Amino acid sequence: MHIQNKKEALELIYFQSAQDLPAYWNENLPENHFLQKEQLAITEAAHLPNLSFYYVMVMKNNQLHSKHYFQLLRLNKQHLINKEDGFLKKLVCNFLLWTSKPSLLVSGHLFRHDICTFAKDDSISEFEAFQAYQFALQQIQKLSGACVSLIKDAPIYLTPYFQNYSNGCLHLKNDVSMELVLNKSWITIQDYEKALKHKYAQRFRKIKKQENVLTKRILTKEDIETYQDQLYNLYQQVSNKQPIRLGMLSPEFIKLQQASKTEQLIVRGWFLNDELIAFSSAFNFQHTWDMFYIGFDYHKNAAFQLYFNILYDGLEQALLHKKDKIIFGRTALEAKARLGSKPNYLHTFVYISNPALKWILKKPLENIHSKEGDWEQRHPLK
Repeated sequence: MHIQNKKEALELIYFQSAQDLPAYWNENLPENHFLQKEQLAITEAAHLPNLSFYYVMVMKNNQLHSKHYFQLLRLNKQHLINKEDGFLKKLVCNFLLWTSKPSLLVSGHLFRHDICTFAKDDSISEFEAFQAYQFALQQIQKLSGACVSLIKDAPIYLTPYFQNYSNGCLHLKNDVSMELVLNKSWITIQDYEKALKHKYAQRFRKIKKQENVLTKRILTKEDIETYQDQLYNLYQQVSNKQPIRLGMLSPEFIKLQQASKTEQLIVRGWFLNDELIAFSSAFNFQHTWDMFYIGFDYHKNAAFQLYFNILYDGLEQALLHKKDKIIFGRTALEAKARLGSKPNYLHTFVYISNPALKWILKKPLENIHSKEGDWEQRHPLK
């Protein structure tokens, strides 16, 4: 389908299925780029709930300017309501969901932070790329009926343009990923332990001791098939504790990611006797160990310190694989700071086209920012 902007001579062409993409879609995309048709088809095959897709090309005077990937999330009570929420919040959320049927447009990938869902032609400038990006965002938001758009993990060179030229954009401050650069002298996890201050080293030993009765190992392709339902249940136990859940995985998602031929996703499991009670997953990139989704049995977490043992195991695996850095991700900032990780401030924007809605949401978003930044930066290393 085509949409034109006569003022700027821009034309938008969009598709909603990877199968419908033209044969020339992959042209000029780097090898293994996420926007390759084959990569897009993997995400579609996961059947992620409440999610649909837009694949977009922006043209000017019949010349390709850019390619884009959008996700449209249809919000429901699974995303917004927790069991612990009070009656009033549940009532208000249910009323809003019933009356407005809201949806969120995501320019980026809800479940990944390490991939770029935008590609510009080499012949255009960075400002022209921003114009194409903004045009595509505005048109797809209008077409999809989304009330809000999330601009996530866009190329860093676009950040100044969103900050200064995009009306309706709000910068989500304190969007933080916790990361730890690994000291070159750390060869094993014991070297890391020696680098900890006394009380943190004591805590490390106590936590590690609590998993001694457990068996942990890499899960093979066959294991992931066998334990698919258990993995999903453990993931849900963690996900359901989050105050807001922007998107939910499907039971097939981890399996399909692990089967990818272009990336190595390593999945590890913790067993109590023969029962799977926790798992972790991480991308084994060339220089980085990138923690992905985890899950654990909340009833057994206190007895075995499953969450912190997952974090320490990730650190140990990063050392064993001789990585330069481990990325722990966006959640549980204080817990990850206890391991010595530092914040990497990311650039995320919310685009609201309706001025009245922007005015209404600005204050709540500012309150969210302050809560996201309210964590203690600990200093466990000597």
